[in-house]
Amino acid sequence: MILRTVGLTKHFGGLTAVNKVDLSVEEGTIHSIIGPNGAGKTTLFNMLTGEIPVSDGEIYFQGKKITGLKPHQIAKAGIGRSFQQNRLFNNLTVLENVRLAVHAHHKGHFSLLRHFRAFSRPVEKAREILEELGIAGIAAKKAGELPHGQQRILEVALALAADPVLLLLDEPTSGMSPDDSVKMIRLLKELGKRLTILIIEHNMNLVMSISSVITVLHQGEIIASGSPSEIENNEEVNRAYLGEHTRC
Repeated sequence: MILRTVGLTKHFGGLTAVNKVDLSVEEGTIHSIIGPNGAGKTTLFNMLTGEIPVSDGEIYFQGKKITGLKPHQIAKAGIGRSFQQNRLFNNLTVLENVRLAVHAHHKGHFSLLRHFRAFSRPVEKAREILEELGIAGIAAKKAGELPHGQQRILEVALALAADPVLLLLDEPTSGMSPDDSVKMIRLLKELGKRLTILIIEHNMNLVMSISSVITVLHQGEIIASGSPSEIENNEEVNRAYLGEHTRC
């Protein structure tokens, strides 16, 4: 298992957002987390990446305990993450956004005595990421001028800047058109050939088509985990989420 949590819990005052979650993510898989709004999915992600402290329980990554580490330490360990809301520098170009992210995750990334163009490797790395994601052709465009679908792909590029072995994606198709969602599905399938991916997603077409394993959260607790077919045929999951989701 590349990632494992034991009794992971988060309290916000008297509210328990995540309750004793035991999650296991196998290396080389695309593992999806689904559930209704308020199920605790993003709170779980925020604990995994150090954005918020854990109330109880432990997190293990590649066999080492990472509970309590800061976000930059977790990123350095090999976990990359995109967010539900875009976190882009809208006035900078696509290439500059990714270059800055590469700089931030590597030693010696800043020096007041050197011009940024002197750092050739981060620029090369940024171009490699854009090429892999199929957006090298828009490298010179400002991020704020991109359509929403391309901005979401750029968010994935920023997550890849840390050279992760585990990629966490929070609703990567949120707000996307059907055509852009299909492009994202293809992209994630390709990335899944070399990375382990843990994904939060409401797009059930994406979840069912790319997932090796699906875990279902409901009211902060895991109610089921299994293959897409097992989850689709699980009566409790259908009552708690899939049935309502289908009707909507």
